[in-house]
Parts: sequence; C-alpha cells; structure tokens
Amino acid sequence: MDILMSIASKIAELLVEPAAKQLQYLIFYKSNIQKLEEETEKLKLNREGVQLAMDEATRKSEVIAPVVKRWIADVDKETNELKRFLEEDVKANKMCLNGWLPNLKLQHYLGRKAKKHTDVVLQLQEEGKFDRKSYPAPPIGMHFQPYMKTFASRTKILNQIMEALKDRNIHILAICGMGGVGKTTMANEVARRAKLDKLFDEVVMVTVAQNPDIMRIQREIKDILGYTFKTETQLPRAGELRNRIKNIGKILIILDDIWKRLDLDAVGIPDGNEHSGCTILLTSRNIEVARNQMRSQRNFVIQVLAEQEAWKLFEEVAGTSINNPDLRPIAKQIVKECRGLPVAIVTVGRALENKNKEEWKDALRQLRKSIAENISDMNANVYSSIELSYNFLESKEAKSCFYYAAYFQKTMIFLLKLWLDLGKDYGCFKALKQWKKPEVVLNLWFKL
Repeated sequence: MDILMSIASKIAELLVEPAAKQLQYLIFYKSNIQKLEEETEKLKLNREGVQLAMDEATRKSEVIAPVVKRWIADVDKETNELKRFLEEDVKANKMCLNGWLPNLKLQHYLGRKAKKHTDVVLQLQEEGKFDRKSYPAPPIGMHFQPYMKTFASRTKILNQIMEALKDRNIHILAICGMGGVGKTTMANEVARRAKLDKLFDEVVMVTVAQNPDIMRIQREIKDILGYTFKTETQLPRAGELRNRIKNIGKILIILDDIWKRLDLDAVGIPDGNEHSGCTILLTSRNIEVARNQMRSQRNFVIQVLAEQEAWKLFEEVAGTSINNPDLRPIAKQIVKECRGLPVAIVTVGRALENKNKEEWKDALRQLRKSIAENISDMNANVYSSIELSYNFLESKEAKSCFYYAAYFQKTMIFLLKLWLDLGKDYGCFKALKQWKKPEVVLNLWFKL
C-alpha cells in the first residue's frame, strides 16, 4: 500500500509541477516580457562598455581576447532575435482585437519564450564579466622588402653570407665596400632571406651611423623585440637588453653603417661566448674597422657593378625615355661616369626620367666637371650624382626639403615624406612630381 501511495505521489508531482509551470507562463506573461526588456537593456549597456574597451585597445594596437570577440558575436545574435520577438510576436498579441479578445495560446507562447530569452540574457551578462578584454600585441618584428636586384655579382656574395650564417662557430660577419656600393641593400636582403628561411627566431636591423647614439640604438632594438625598459639610463638598459636577447634562442642583429668601433657591451648586445645563439652582421666602408675593431670573423667585400649590370640597372630606373635613339648614346656615357656605383646610377637615372635631350646632355656635363673637393670619405662619382639630382629640383621649396633632410639625416625622413605628401595634396612643390619615391634618393644619400 505504501508503495502504491509513493508511486501515486510521484506521478502527481510529475504532472502537477509541469502544469503549474505552464500555467505561470500564461498568467505572468506580461511580467516575463517586462523583465526581458529590462534585462535586455542592461545587456546592451554592458555590450557598449565592452565595445568602448575594445576600441581603446585597438587604438593601442592591443589584441582583443578571443573570448571577448565570441561574447560580442553571441550578444549581437541574441539581440537580433530579441528584436524580432519583441517587435513582431509581442506586437501581434496587442493587435488581437485591440487587446479585447485575449489569445491564450499566444500569451502562453509569449510568456514561455520571454522566460527562455531572459535566461539567455542573464547568462550573457554573467559571461560578460571579463578579467581582461585585451592583451599587448606580440612583437611585430621587422618587414624587409625584396628589392635587391638579382645581379650575378651580388647573388654570389649573398649566397656566401647565407651559408656563413648557418655556421654556429661564426658570430660576427661584415659586409664591406665603398659608400653607395649597396651594403645596406645587401644587408636588408640577408635579413629578408634569414626570416624567410627561419634561420633565426628574431631578426633586428638598426643603423649605427658615424656618431653612434647608444640610447637610440638600444631603443630601436627593444622596440623591434616588443620590449619595455624599466629604467631610463644607458647602463641599466644595457643589462635589461642583454638579458632579453639571451632569452631568445637564435637572433640575428644587423648593425648598419659602422664607422668605428661600437661598444657592444655598452649597447647590451652579448657576444658569442655569452650567447651562442646571437649572430651579428655589420656593414662598414672600412674593412679594417670590421676586421680589427669589431673582430669580424668573415668579411664579404662588395665591388662596383660590372658594365652590363650597371646598364641594366640604369634602364630600369631611367624609364622609357632611354629607348629614344637620340638619348641612348648620352645614357651610355652617363652610366660610364657613374663608375658602376648603384647609388649613383639610381640617383641620376631617377633625376633624368622624362627629361629632354638638352637636359640629358647638361647632366652629362655636370657629372664630368663635378669634383668632390673637401668632402672626406665620399666617392666623387657619388657626390656628383647627388649634386645633379639636387640641381634638377625645380623649386626652392624642394631644394629646402633636400637640404634640411640631409642636415638632420635619417630622423627627418619620415617627416619629410609626410611633408611632401601634404604638399602634393595641396598643389605645392609641383616640381617634386618628378620623384616617384623621394625617400629613395634621400635614403641613398644617407647611406653614403
């Protein structure tokens, strides 16, 4: 008997409770809808707050957490469904004989649907309580453009350097040659290949220049590695940077434009004995500086371009006007005056693009008579080519840009490019339209 009573009680429970629940959907359907509307507004406010945080993180170049992105997508999906429910289904109930004739079936449906949507909204509100919405972006490293011309003389040296980089017993290498011969271009291509072939975990390239600024070099290296210094003085920074580099398995550090001994310890660059995974590639005009002062274990000397290579490069930069039979003999003589120096060939070729015959002849005369007097450590042909490009600028404004950029050197390149772009937008500096890439000439000038 007790067993039968227990079974009957359970059956009643299973039947009555669901029935009561279904009845509540019908009786409290209005309050269910009202609660849904209230909680939906709270969810919308939460979503707006999260969006503001995401926008701020984006401005700081931070990475949005995947869980936050998914939450935003879920909220938007639920919000769209709620919009249809509240605007269509609920509105249909109010229109039923202007509300005088209740539709019990529809009211039950609305009460049940509103309760389920409310549960989802409450769950999304809880899930939207994030500890962190974004994270600092990983180091972006450096991007190296593949712009080195595939000349046989350069390809051979490039392959030799790439093989030397694979030798774990070599920690310091050097690319040497006169100013304007293409050392920086070669170093850039080495960096690009090293990243492409995944020879190193990190590749860093910084310019040292004639008067090294240790703090600037430290800052540029740490920026590339995505590191933040804890101190503002040189010596502690060197210790921090050294520890950061030692924590990288294999790293290639390219020090471009070495004029004299650079104290690697003062910068914070460990040597091969301290960190076997650290390889240093430097460029210098002076092989003795590389070999004796920087202790380079392998030195690769870049010579000027062969005659055919020089002509091929000039053809590429001078444009279609070089195909003019009247200009071709002059062009041949101009290339000869450039003496195989890539920087001279590129500078003169770009300056003469779309010029007439008289301007070509005048350029040849200028190249022949220009003498780099009182300019130390500069090849006369390089100087004359840059002087020529300067003289071909047609406005005082353009010449002022060139002058000040040369005076302030590489720190001016970005501002100069911005200035030129703005000037073109407002119709100023029309003479500069002859330069497809003004920064190319300036970069070449600064690499001398």
